[in-house]
Amino acid sequence: MPHFLKRSSFVILNKLQSETVYTDRRGLQFMLGQIVSNAIKYSSDSPMLTISVIHSETADILSVEDNGIGVKKYNLPYIFQKGFTGDSTDSRKKATGMGLYLVKKMADDLNLHLEAASQWGKSFKIVIFFPKLRSNGGK
Repeated sequence: MPHFLKRSSFVILNKLQSETVYTDRRGLQFMLGQIVSNAIKYSSDSPMLTISVIHSETADILSVEDNGIGVKKYNLPYIFQKGFTGDSTDSRKKATGMGLYLVKKMADDLNLHLEAASQWGKSFKIVIFFPKLRSNGGK
């Protein structure tokens, strides 16, 4: 477990088995680092992070969800925009609006799709879609 999660007393629910996705390792590590950093920055009093994967016919879908303060519904469409920090509150004083923008930029560069969902005051979730590679029998 990363040391910064231990310091912040996060409970981690890792629902992953041995999973394989095909993407750039450093790019994915950067994305997950930014997502976890946001979870810590906007955490609740009893912080929890749940990591899981769902397999569909077309994609492997990685979900990272926290039980932090979340994002207001009217702000959700803008969270990946450069410089967007949402409503100013004490917990967002150090926000630059660059973290999720860079996550989206990296996802685009890696041909990954991102979605976000939130319940204000309860949770925030980022979902990363890894498209499955099709086998065309060598064609």
